[in-house]
Amino acid sequence: MYLVLGATEMVGAHLVCTMLRQGFDVRATKCPCDNTEYTKNILSLYSDDYENLYNEIEWVDADYDDPESMASVMEGVCVAFCCIQPTLTGKVSISHNVERIRNIAAAVRDSECEYMMYLSSVYALGEEPDLNDISEKSQRNPKGKYTKMSDAYYQCEMEVWRAMQEGLKAGIINAASVIGPGDWKFDRSKFVSNALMRNYYTDGVSGFVSINDLVKCIMAMAKQRICNENFVACGHNLCCKDLIYLFAKGLHADPPSRKASRIRIMFWKMRYAMQSLMEKRRPIVDDEFFHDLTQFRTYDNSKSINRIIISYEPIEDTINMVCALREKSLALMATSSK
Repeated sequence: MYLVLGATEMVGAHLVCTMLRQGFDVRATKCPCDNTEYTKNILSLYSDDYENLYNEIEWVDADYDDPESMASVMEGVCVAFCCIQPTLTGKVSISHNVERIRNIAAAVRDSECEYMMYLSSVYALGEEPDLNDISEKSQRNPKGKYTKMSDAYYQCEMEVWRAMQEGLKAGIINAASVIGPGDWKFDRSKFVSNALMRNYYTDGVSGFVSINDLVKCIMAMAKQRICNENFVACGHNLCCKDLIYLFAKGLHADPPSRKASRIRIMFWKMRYAMQSLMEKRRPIVDDEFFHDLTQFRTYDNSKSINRIIISYEPIEDTINMVCALREKSLALMATSSK
């Protein structure tokens, strides 16, 4: 049995979809605030038989704050994929997120589970001088200024490293910004279409990875049981302006023609934050996403290419796939609403 924690988020849902289509037995955790329909929607993008695939998932209630709850979730599991991303909404602090990861790691270590793959982020990594590529070896500056979300990723990852020193058999993926289909209303997928409608672009440079390539990296690490190592999963370093232009082309829309000012970006940030508070869910995009819109950060993916993935798919193919699935989803939504 393979366990996916965070199966109602973009990466976890795509991982579940891939594993089901390959015939794996999948158990997925759900918390009271999780929407399992999100996972079903992801399945529907790739298979006409999505209802039967969805019914093959063994959903289990989980409380990441309760060690006993996590211990029962681990029964009969051989590999656990922890795809839970930090949440900093309401009263949930960084230390609360770290405590959840501590409970999960302890439950895996104390069970008969053979391996845990932990999904982290490139935001947990350090910086490099002179605009050099950031790699797995990049160290964080103790006096550096980082966003709260970056600190959350870092401290959660450090908790996994600590658990590995205590005997946990695990590996870590530091994922760049993920490009993939999702819920066109309530996750990052919405931001692309909104940016096009507003006719603005930004000139930041950052790393991006296809959801398909990221899932390949995750499964390759688990298959090889690579322990006590981390890998940067980044397909391409790209200017945000070029990314939006490619999406405009894929959606048959006019490309943005005006550069967004910092004030306008801050307005977008506050708007998305207020929207998430009103709808009582995590923001569509986090602080690091807005940081990437104006900053220059590139990533070295050579270790992942040499060890866990032969090559990353062309960025144009990724974007064309996302655009095609978006048009398919919106067409189905329009048909069903009639």
